[in-house]
Amino acid sequence: MSKKVIRFEGPFAVWSYTVGHARLLLRRTKSRTMPTRLDVLFKNVSGVCLPMNMPDLLIEEASPDEAAQLLAGAGVVQTRDRKLFRISGSGWSGYIVAGVVVWNEDDGEYSDPSPLLD
Repeated sequence: MSKKVIRFEGPFAVWSYTVGHARLLLRRTKSRTMPTRLDVLFKNVSGVCLPMNMPDLLIEEASPDEAAQLLAGAGVVQTRDRKLFRISGSGWSGYIVAGVVVWNEDDGEYSDPSPLLD
């Protein structure tokens, strides 16, 4: 059974991936309808299956059985010391294999660096 982590409204995009630290940043930029910027960072990433742009974001931690089923056709994905996060939204789904997920909401501008990457 999945455990719901959190739901975020608004359009997100894959913003950056840092190979050396295996960090994947998803970002919702400020807009007329979304007055704040929201960064979602996955650390210690070993596998990703996502669209580049996402209209909203629901993050759930998959059970070990769900993780095994989702990764059955993914080839070699390192899962040791990591969790599988099911990522979904309106009309789409995917996953991220990572150690942890953290987020930050602030008033930062479009190209300002994320405080999560310090």
